[in-house]
Amino acid sequence: MATKKSVTKASAASGKVTPAPVPATAASAPVLALSEVGREVFSALVNFSKADLQATLGGDTMSQFDFDRIKIPAGGSTVWELPSIEGTDAAKDFAGVVIEQKILRVYWPDRGDKNAEPVPPSCASDEGGYRGFGDPGGICAECPNAQWGSDPRGGRGKACKEVRVLYIIREGNILPDVMILPPTSIKPWRQFCQRLLKRQVGLQKVLVAFTLDTDKNADGQKYSKVNPQVLGQLSAEDKVRVAAYREAMLPVLKAPDIRSTEASGDEE
Repeated sequence: MATKKSVTKASAASGKVTPAPVPATAASAPVLALSEVGREVFSALVNFSKADLQATLGGDTMSQFDFDRIKIPAGGSTVWELPSIEGTDAAKDFAGVVIEQKILRVYWPDRGDKNAEPVPPSCASDEGGYRGFGDPGGICAECPNAQWGSDPRGGRGKACKEVRVLYIIREGNILPDVMILPPTSIKPWRQFCQRLLKRQVGLQKVLVAFTLDTDKNADGQKYSKVNPQVLGQLSAEDKVRVAAYREAMLPVLKAPDIRSTEASGDEE
């Protein structure tokens, strides 16, 4: 299995990312400006258009869950298994632009059964976690399955799993990868987005490096959680390319689709 070189400035052993420096700026410039990546990353998108997408599909439909998936590893591992044309590549980190994100809630009655076959959830919300559709359905905040301690496996979590779905375009790719953040990775991701907001920088305008940290829950069990870091702002040309690409892909990314390829017994 091939191993890709690290995209970050730190050693692969440390797994840490050196954040992009904040340059000194004149009084007339934005005080919180981020430095640029320094090169064009998404030149492959220069000729991409909605017409190309439709022609390639040949009238077929595409779901967000047809894309390759980047999984958060289990057991506290800090190594990604990245989908590639050869299969998978092991890497300490990878970089890309998050072109879209959404909040989902998914519920399986047999989530505690680790031997359960991957099936669509019996109830799910594709509305930012507000209203569930299916069985039992209804307002998510009022549902007993959305309360802490309802996890059928006996944990402190919720029976109805809240996740963040990220659509990430990596350099050289034409289709995005899907990353589903489990509850344990939601907090660091939210903090990252809030820090971008403080700097008045849009999520689709920065190149993000993703590494993994190891943590433990209250029972001492190790788990992996995502650690996003900004490598820098995209060049002006790449911002235009990514914006046009995102617009072409939004009908696919925004389409209501609550199917899941996760087994109901997956670890959080």
